[in-house]
Amino acid sequence: MNEERVVEIGSDGRCICSCGDVCPLGRVGMSYRCTKEELEAAGIKTTEAPPKKDTEKEARDSWLWNPKVKGSGIIECIPQTGLCPNGCEDCFFQSGRSYLEPLEKNLPHIPTLDMAWGRVVRMNDGNDSNVDRACVETVANGYQDAFFNTSMPIRLAEFPGPFVLTVNPGKMTDTGFHKLDTAPPNMMFARVRVNMWNLQSVVVPAVNDYVGRLHVPVVLTFMAYYSTPVKKGFEGSYHWERRTINPYWVLKRERVDEIERMFWVKDTVYLCGRHGHSLCKDCGNCLREYHATKERLREIEESNGGAR
Repeated sequence: MNEERVVEIGSDGRCICSCGDVCPLGRVGMSYRCTKEELEAAGIKTTEAPPKKDTEKEARDSWLWNPKVKGSGIIECIPQTGLCPNGCEDCFFQSGRSYLEPLEKNLPHIPTLDMAWGRVVRMNDGNDSNVDRACVETVANGYQDAFFNTSMPIRLAEFPGPFVLTVNPGKMTDTGFHKLDTAPPNMMFARVRVNMWNLQSVVVPAVNDYVGRLHVPVVLTFMAYYSTPVKKGFEGSYHWERRTINPYWVLKRERVDEIERMFWVKDTVYLCGRHGHSLCKDCGNCLREYHATKERLREIEESNGGAR
């Protein structure tokens, strides 16, 4: 019974519950850390949690930030171990050059609740939220704000929060894209992988389908190549440059500008990054669309009397 349970309260005045706990106030879905006042108003006993020793500080000091998201208000989370089974060519995570090497030592990569507090948790940079999905959702439910990333159009509406779908992953990059009958309300945007030789065959049709037919925003992500050669005839559009932490063959700025101008008439087509920079702190797409999606879900829930 609730009155027999004593809930520990952290230094921020909110409950300290693990993602496996049943919420004392019966909240479900993306978790919310209850305040001391809310719990006591419901007749639930509280007690101050003992001061943390050095575990939280140790976690912060040893945290391996993804340099792409650091300082952006987003923090990364990879609950799985090992390589992503999707095996996309030139994925930074598969290349042996990611910020988490050696993977066998540094995975799973899960921020503490305190580290995530006030930030939006990005589930699965370097893996897929449909891989070990039950584990991914359990971990995500421990955070107040989190979104999922997948390249598999499987049970998308059942994600317990916003998600991003990469529509032309892996071997589909240059050949086609995932088509949906309808867009679930928890879809933040479609990510489209772009290079100079898939523009007309994949990118333009994907943008027209998702923006025009499904009314879903699109974020264009420009491919960078290391082990995979740039396609013959397009070498002049790329140059060797460091992107975030490693050098790659990346699209020249003038080519990026040309592609951006192709989609100026479409209000909800965005570039990943800004002004030639790939860091999330210079971008803002994920944060903007995450909060827009949360508001849309809130409106749906309120109009349905509490059911999403």
